[in-house]
Amino acid sequence: MRILVCKLRHHGDVLLTSPFLYALREAFPLAEIDVFLAKETHPMLEGHPCVSRFFFKEDGFLFRKHAYSHAFNLTEGDRGAIACFLSGAKIKVGVDPGRSGFWGKRRIYTHLVEHCPHEKHTVEKNLDALRVLGISPSKSCREVTFHIPEAVLSKIKDRVGTGYILVHPVSRWMFKALPIEVMAECIEALQKKGQKIILSSGPGKEECAYISALQSRLTSPVESLAGETTLKELGALIAHASMLICPDSVPFHMASALKKPVVTFFGPSSEKNWGPWRNEHAIIVKKDLPCRPCFRAGCANTGIADCLQAITSDELLGPIEALLKNVDACAHLEC
Repeated sequence: MRILVCKLRHHGDVLLTSPFLYALREAFPLAEIDVFLAKETHPMLEGHPCVSRFFFKEDGFLFRKHAYSHAFNLTEGDRGAIACFLSGAKIKVGVDPGRSGFWGKRRIYTHLVEHCPHEKHTVEKNLDALRVLGISPSKSCREVTFHIPEAVLSKIKDRVGTGYILVHPVSRWMFKALPIEVMAECIEALQKKGQKIILSSGPGKEECAYISALQSRLTSPVESLAGETTLKELGALIAHASMLICPDSVPFHMASALKKPVVTFFGPSSEKNWGPWRNEHAIIVKKDLPCRPCFRAGCANTGIADCLQAITSDELLGPIEALLKNVDACAHLEC
């Protein structure tokens, strides 16, 4: 038996597919599981123990040389639907596209996952692709995992040590970032308490520009690895940190996988859909405004979210300091 799983989305979405793969292995213990995804998101599942091989959309539909019994498209996308069709699988499961995409896309699938009318965590939405087949995943197979090679862990430890607070204040979707002055006030308050801060970001121009502007606002220098790390190295930075501070973004989901303390801030996106998964050391900072979550790129898609602009440094510092006390208490108990 061979199974194809298609997940053509961004990094965080792909990482949150890892519980589905465990559930798939539980349901079909002898099957070979292949994953079709974008090449840039490959590190999110690289090293997953349930995956036999990866195929990348940039290379076309190379998986066609294999014979599949099942194919799953975990998004509404057209390319994933075409991949399911080309797989030749007898059982094809996909998210109900409604009226989107090309004509007749719904007819590709033998089983459709209907949209939940309420907010629901992305992990659970993925698992619905098994539930429509009459398979109920057990509680034990629902962990989000992120594999980091030992060599990468050692490299980052040698470079920056351990026990620092990692601040990753940006996302590829910049409307998720807090105002620079708020982050600057927060970092300076932590520095005054003796905390070592390290900055990180993705390689995007806007992300790196934000980090540069943030550094210029600080009275004390802060080490920055902005735009300098691979995804695996970013994971190692999180693993060696005492805490992560970030928006709703892929580092936040890495922290859930690594069970690391994290303080995150949510604006237009939903914490019910994208919140911490099985991470008891996560705290969400948000404004309970009647318009959120609006699921837009800022208010009226302007790129500026009032629900994030309204968060103050004190509102961010309170949860950070509370979590730091808990981290210190746990470290004392371990000693």
